[in-house]
Amino acid sequence: ADYTITSIIRVFVDAYPHIPEHRRLPLFTKLLQTVGEQKYLYACTCLCVEALVTKNPIPDTTNEYEWKVL
Repeated sequence: ADYTITSIIRVFVDAYPHIPEHRRLPLFTKLLQTVGEQKYLYACTCLCVEALVTKNPIPDTTNEYEWKVL
């Protein structure tokens, strides 16, 4: 079950750049409340950091994949 839930969180993290900015915080808040923030906040945090470090180049102001702080 942990692997499945972590995989679902990964889908949302991978989609993060495509989520409208005004929906990011409510979406991730609801996701973590649904799966259990006490148990999966660390997984979501780690996956976000991994995505920032390994998948995205240094963003510039015209890059549509620019990550912004939730």
